[in-house]
Amino acid sequence: MKKIFLFALMAILTISSCSKNEDPKPCNCGTITNIGIDTLNKEWRPYTDCHWLEISNECSGNKKKFCYEPTFWSKQTIGSNICLGEEKPW
Repeated sequence: MKKIFLFALMAILTISSCSKNEDPKPCNCGTITNIGIDTLNKEWRPYTDCHWLEISNECSGNKKKFCYEPTFWSKQTIGSNICLGEEKPW
């Protein structure tokens, strides 16, 4: 009886540990590596300064610059973590 109970317990534990993995989290977060301003950046918005943050993606390690409004931009510091919401991983 003990052997049957142990076998059943092992079978239940084995089956329950084989659940499907959830989709990996989106890689929209990273670390701010640099901060700057590009004046009259026509590629981003015509005739507007680009207050950019260079962010190193936590999954890929790739770096990319993103433009932000000056009020948000001025509160950021190098080394801080930031997540970009709906931005596609880079």
